[in-house]
Amino acid sequence: MKSTYFTKSISALIVLFWVFIPVSVVFAKGDPIRVSVSILPQKYFVEKIGGQRVTVEALVRPGQKPDTLDLSPRQVAHLGDSRVFFLVGVPFENQWIPKIQGTHPDLKLVPLYQEHRVAKRTGREEGEHSHAENPHRWLNPLWVKSAANIILKTLVEEDPSSASYFRRNHRKFIKELVGLNKEIKVMLKPVKDRAFLTYHPAWNHFANSYGLKEIPIEMEGREPGPRALSKVVQLGRDHNVKVIFIQKQFSKDIVASVARTLGAKVVSVDPLAENYTTNMRQVAQAFVEAMQE
Repeated sequence: MKSTYFTKSISALIVLFWVFIPVSVVFAKGDPIRVSVSILPQKYFVEKIGGQRVTVEALVRPGQKPDTLDLSPRQVAHLGDSRVFFLVGVPFENQWIPKIQGTHPDLKLVPLYQEHRVAKRTGREEGEHSHAENPHRWLNPLWVKSAANIILKTLVEEDPSSASYFRRNHRKFIKELVGLNKEIKVMLKPVKDRAFLTYHPAWNHFANSYGLKEIPIEMEGREPGPRALSKVVQLGRDHNVKVIFIQKQFSKDIVASVARTLGAKVVSVDPLAENYTTNMRQVAQAFVEAMQE
């Protein structure tokens, strides 16, 4: 009798196990989508949309230069753990894409700039442009809106079951970017049409978006010779430039010399900070404070 009762109890437990376990499997989410990006601001964008359904790694770490980054064999190998690599157009990508594709043919490479016209690097002369495209697209919040659409589409393709979650996060992020753009416009209105110097020409997209003029000291990754430097100084005088913006990745002694000649202050701003929205507000405030004086 006891044996029969015991057997029936075990059978009932087995039935319950096979009834309820598949249900939990159906509703359980899989592992997060592993994503690689080039720079830290992209990490912010992807995490804003992907939330807990993504894990994101940036190749360019704080203090490194995306223009000259040399990937280690370990970094290249580690890219194989990712399902998606979002490209932003910084110089090291072009150098490494063939090797990455050869090593990881199943890795999905997604350019965030594929459907957008890109501002060219600002030349030192009025109206002069170099042939190289300026890759610092992310410093225009409205461009980031377009990039966010590509990120959303890609994440939905990779994880359709989380589509509603991604779309909800995407809507919130777009609202954040629209608000940021409006806020920066208001902040920079008092200094519209003014010019500033930079060592590295990172702020061309930002300047074009908000009615400012960037005059770079460096051109095509090269430090200027005496003749080119004298042109920079003359342009600075012509535009009554009062500030030179630098970033820690490109800080140069030559900036101090130009600043002394022009009587301009030197202010550090970071185009590669991870917390994009907070950093862009701080950058706008730094521009206003430096250019109003």
